[in-house]
Amino acid sequence: MDNFERRGWICDGSGRTGGRESEYGRAPEVASDFVLYWASMAGVRALYAPGSGVRLRDGQAVNHFPNSAELVRKDMLVKNLKRYRRQLSQAGTPCPEIVPLTFYLPQDYGMLAEAFKRRPSKPWIAKRSAGRRAGASSL
Repeated sequence: MDNFERRGWICDGSGRTGGRESEYGRAPEVASDFVLYWASMAGVRALYAPGSGVRLRDGQAVNHFPNSAELVRKDMLVKNLKRYRRQLSQAGTPCPEIVPLTFYLPQDYGMLAEAFKRRPSKPWIAKRSAGRRAGASSL
């Protein structure tokens, strides 16, 4: 008995995960009573395409969602954090401390240098915009 079977999970039929094959066979015909749907980005995109009529219900989750690159790519995360800060500023709301100052280099080098002068004793983290290795980071 593998981990899928022990947990009562059903395989989507791709053959990559083990466990029981579902009667549905492939991702776009997935059962509606799932709690977590684990699929490739392409599988989730196909399943939740606007014309599919499939939508998440309360208590359901997927491991990917459309436009998740907006959060996981560092350059896109910088763009979205800046937009969030700008929206808060326009509304007159202070930005929560948990939202870090973010800069995209080389375009924002002047702003980074200015912020660094104001806070020289604070730690600064530099990361490449692409790549997933922690070794590409510096403190």
